[in-house]
Amino acid sequence: MKKILIIAILVFLVSMATLLLLGKENITSTIGNTNSTPTKADDTGNTPEGINTIVEGNNQFALDLYSKLKTKDENIFFHL
Repeated sequence: MKKILIIAILVFLVSMATLLLLGKENITSTIGNTNSTPTKADDTGNTPEGINTIVEGNNQFALDLYSKLKTKDENIFFHL
């Protein structure tokens, strides 16, 4: 048991030392996007009819799912 604990501590210390040596700039560049502003979705092709179709489909899905998950005596959203 002591051997596993020592190995875990060593792995943790090596990981922390690596993070400190790399520095913040290198860590963020390896993660990916360093840009602080999120990219915007391209919604130029959207139409009101298409949006209504999506909303109606989402609503129907939610109602169907609720009807399959509900039981007679329980509220599936709030249960004590």
